[in-house]
Amino acid sequence: MSEEEKQLVSQADFEAHKKETHKQLVQSAMLTFTAFLAIAAVCIAWFINNTAVSGGGVQVQTEGSRFVLASTGDKGRFDTAPRFIEGAKKQ
Repeated sequence: MSEEEKQLVSQADFEAHKKETHKQLVQSAMLTFTAFLAIAAVCIAWFINNTAVSGGGVQVQTEGSRFVLASTGDKGRFDTAPRFIEGAKKQ
């Protein structure tokens, strides 16, 4: 085989390989797009699923504390150490 014939054969092989690669790329893109659509459809269906939610009710009640935390002074925060008033137990 002459050098020119080898070059023509390799050019033909290159074109065939290029077409095959393009075909595989298009197929992969189509599969990826289809998978994306399927995942998007499932997510949308999950969010708009119309299931009824009901509750029996909850009742919360708070009780007053025995202690009130206060500080003395008029300069602002941390004037004096906090002290307990109204029912505090002395140690």
